[in-house]
Amino acid sequence: MAKRIVFAACVAGAVWANGIFIPRPPAPEGPAAQPAAVRNVTLKVEIRDQAAHTAVEETFFNPNDFPLEGAFVLPIPPEARIDAFTFFMDGKEVRGEILSREDAQRYYRDIVARLIDPALLEYMDKGLVRVRMFPIPARGEGKVRFAYTQILSSEAGQLAYYYPFGTNKFSSAPLEQAVIDIAVRSSVPLKVIYSPRYEVDVARRGETEARVSFERRGFLPADDFVLYIGRTEADFGVASIAHRTGSEDGYVLLAVAPKQEFGPGGIQPKDIVFVLDVSGSMAMDRKLQQAKEALCFCVRALSPEDRFNLVAFSTAARRFKPGLADAGGRAEKEALEFIDGLEAVGGTNIDDALETALRLRPEEGERPFMVVFLTDGQPTIGVTDPAAIVQNVARRRSGALRLFVFGVGDDVNTVLLDRLAGENGGTRRYVRPGENLEAGISAFYQQIARPVLSQVTLNFSKGGVYDLCPPKITDIFHGSQIILTGRYREPGEQVLEIAGTCAGKTYSYRFPIALKAEDAEASYLPRLWATRKIGYLLDEIRLHGGQSELIEEVKTLARRYGIVTPYTSYFVHDDKALVRGGGPRAAAAPRAGGEGERGLRAPDADGAPGGMALAPSGARAVERSETLARLKDRTLALPEEGAAGGARAAEEGIRVVGAKTFYLREGVWVDSLHTEGMAVRTIAYLSPEYFDCLAAQPELGRYFALGKEVLVCLGGVAYRVTAEPPAR
Repeated sequence: MAKRIVFAACVAGAVWANGIFIPRPPAPEGPAAQPAAVRNVTLKVEIRDQAAHTAVEETFFNPNDFPLEGAFVLPIPPEARIDAFTFFMDGKEVRGEILSREDAQRYYRDIVARLIDPALLEYMDKGLVRVRMFPIPARGEGKVRFAYTQILSSEAGQLAYYYPFGTNKFSSAPLEQAVIDIAVRSSVPLKVIYSPRYEVDVARRGETEARVSFERRGFLPADDFVLYIGRTEADFGVASIAHRTGSEDGYVLLAVAPKQEFGPGGIQPKDIVFVLDVSGSMAMDRKLQQAKEALCFCVRALSPEDRFNLVAFSTAARRFKPGLADAGGRAEKEALEFIDGLEAVGGTNIDDALETALRLRPEEGERPFMVVFLTDGQPTIGVTDPAAIVQNVARRRSGALRLFVFGVGDDVNTVLLDRLAGENGGTRRYVRPGENLEAGISAFYQQIARPVLSQVTLNFSKGGVYDLCPPKITDIFHGSQIILTGRYREPGEQVLEIAGTCAGKTYSYRFPIALKAEDAEASYLPRLWATRKIGYLLDEIRLHGGQSELIEEVKTLARRYGIVTPYTSYFVHDDKALVRGGGPRAAAAPRAGGEGERGLRAPDADGAPGGMALAPSGARAVERSETLARLKDRTLALPEEGAAGGARAAEEGIRVVGAKTFYLREGVWVDSLHTEGMAVRTIAYLSPEYFDCLAAQPELGRYFALGKEVLVCLGGVAYRVTAEPPAR
């Protein structure tokens, strides 16, 4: 006989990607049912202008020795207008029922009260689809397929597609495989295509089509999936997303993407110098051969209007030509021959190489001047003090410089290379041992090959926007999109002006943006902004030393937004003051500063406690540089989130729900915003007052879903849920 169960797509106890199996209390003589587990989830979506068709297939396994049956529940995406919904169970069509928000609330309330599990409450402010499922065989698999069509909301030319993919954020059982495949077709040119929570791959097919994909194995969704799609006929597309609750300063995300085919002034010519390390160590592991092949690709890919040169360096630096050469033709042939003749021998004279490259900059300086610098070692010849090399570059450069750095292997001085890139308008990238150097350089060059706008400036008509990350944009490249996060003081309509130069002319673009007075939907924005801000602060500390004010700012942000850092990874334990009304207790600050190798200051182990100075080279140094670079550009889940990270965060007593951070203190999940003196409203778990609060303020549901003991601050009131049984 089949056990009756409930499949609830929004529950977080024993969970799978879009549902949970909650066994009913078993008969006295019968065994308790174990929750089923999803093996695979595939999501296929077709978006044509504002119409989206979603098809989902899930395979799940029943671990019991008896069959299971029950109901499947799926929250309806916010603002979605569902036109059709079809379910199939193992090839047979089954009927579903769409419940309104009010009916859904009654359903959630009934299940929570009956099963004594608050996790259902998270989606209490949404409607749902409920369908009876046929038995899942004992020790067997079941497959469910469902599809629906909806009309996407559009605001200021931006579409938003949601799917409740991360309903099991508190689970520790990952999916074997998760696949998202989205085809986008538009009658209006596509600009920004961006997912703030998932690391998607976007393949564009001309101006009006794109393919968005995501695939992971052993994956535990941390949050719902959301994809923003910007559409406009203009040369640039700008999408803005705001989040603000109460009187606190708001959070804003700005995504900027240029037109795909051409920049505002056509293809902008550039001056570029490739600087290649040919010291003896480059002979190992085919590094030089791969670098030469990549360099040949870059030379062939130059635009006809570009000018270029090559600098090879070891004990001394030598140029391909005395000055910049026009791309193509005879110069291209001679450059390929020059590259082919390079051999690895001698030491590493980085200072001489960079001086030689900078001398090639023309005096007029109207074009973007770029230097692509590749090395696999540390300075051993000439000027060997990294601090002096950085100062020499600053002294020698004239006008804007874009210095892009490639570090090959783990023997490079990451502090030196990162400062060279960061202080000279470029980026850094490392190719680790075993990685394909040729593929890395070629892909990187394609990203910077066509600057659309240079010497970029951003201005807001009414001001009040602050703490932008990144704080400065130098160039906007063809095929790229730039993501900025920041804070704003005053809500209201503003105009964002983006100005810059292209092909010797100045261009200016103006875009209306809405900084909303109240918007709780984009609740991921506060933590996203804080993550990127912390990334910049940690990088500053690593490269320039551990100033106390920077360390304190990192600690403050980390506590407020629940982000584990080297300064705060141990502050989450033993903090009983939170439950009594105090804020998170400050962790003892590690000793800041410390001298790194060869004269550049580095903090103790990137700020980690223990007093050990961090060496700027080696595998750990490269990993740290790459981690901080990703953190500064973070547009998705944090490293501590996900299957392994979720368990880690739970062990350390941290959970993030929407824009709020909670810490586990004496069995109570406590809001990080709770302070002494706040009015406290005590509510018994599952009491009539408990559900009355949820009916009046559905937003509380996501926080009450943490458990039976919760302290959450909302609208100036601290709601204290206690596990005392409700009066009968």
